[in-house]
Amino acid sequence: MATRRQFIRITTIGAGAVMAGAAGMKLLGNERNAGKKAAEAVLTGRTPTYCEICFWKCAGWVYKDEKGAIKKIIGNNEDLNCNGRFCPRGTGGVGMYYDEDRLRTPLIRTEERGKQSFREATWDEALDFVATRLKEVKEKHGPKTIGGWCSARVTNEENYLMQKLMRAVIGTNHVDHCARL
Repeated sequence: MATRRQFIRITTIGAGAVMAGAAGMKLLGNERNAGKKAAEAVLTGRTPTYCEICFWKCAGWVYKDEKGAIKKIIGNNEDLNCNGRFCPRGTGGVGMYYDEDRLRTPLIRTEERGKQSFREATWDEALDFVATRLKEVKEKHGPKTIGGWCSARVTNEENYLMQKLMRAVIGTNHVDHCARL
């Protein structure tokens, strides 16, 4: 059986250990918060955006660092589609933006000795190439052999311009839209 003196000694040591542990946890908590604040301080601010990956167009925020590089994308709490959360495709937008396989310039197909490959081109060169080929096809086979395909991922105005291009410039009514399928 423990004496009164041993009981007081054990109780004092236990209380000291609890107090030291609490102080350590408080200190750790402050260090965690300081690290979190330092990491947030690196981000220069947020820019409103919306997700382009699907037709829902969920609203969100883009956070960039001081060099202008995108660091994270999160959903906007006020958006009724996403309620502040992007789907996995939306949150993966940062990875897609910085993917090394992402196309950054137009490519024109070349054929060398029966082997097809692509070469990089300027935007002016690519647009001139497309215009020339469309003109050749229209002259050789007629305007009814060309069709235009619109998208749900662009604005109504851009879809209107596409149908105007096909009807007024090319001379065909062959215009369709991906939302019809």
